[in-house]
Amino acid sequence: MSIDLVTHPSGADAVAYGFSRPTVDDVRTTVYRVYTGGAQGAWTELLQRAGLTGQENDSAAVERLVATAAASDDPVMVMCGQAHAIRLATHRRLVAVRDLVTAAAA
Repeated sequence: MSIDLVTHPSGADAVAYGFSRPTVDDVRTTVYRVYTGGAQGAWTELLQRAGLTGQENDSAAVERLVATAAASDDPVMVMCGQAHAIRLATHRRLVAVRDLVTAAAA
C-alpha cells in the first residue's frame, strides 16, 4: 500500500492519512446518537452555550463547540466533547507529520 504524501493539500482542514478533521456536523451527529430522545434540546443548549447557530463549519467554530461540550456540567456531554477533542488533536498531529514527511521528500 502506498500513500501519496505530495498531492494532498496542506493546512488545518486537510485530510491526513485518510483522517479528516471533525466538523460541526460530526459533533451534532454524536449528540443525536448519544441523547436519542432529548437530542434536540441537548444540541440547542450546546449551541447556545457555544454562541453558535450550527450553520458554521470553520475550524474556530468546531474548536469552540468541542471546548464547550468538554466543559459541560453534563457528564455525557463532557464525554462527547472529549471524544472530539481527541479527534481534533489526532488530526492536528497527523497533518503535522504528513507535512514534515512531505517537506523531507521534496
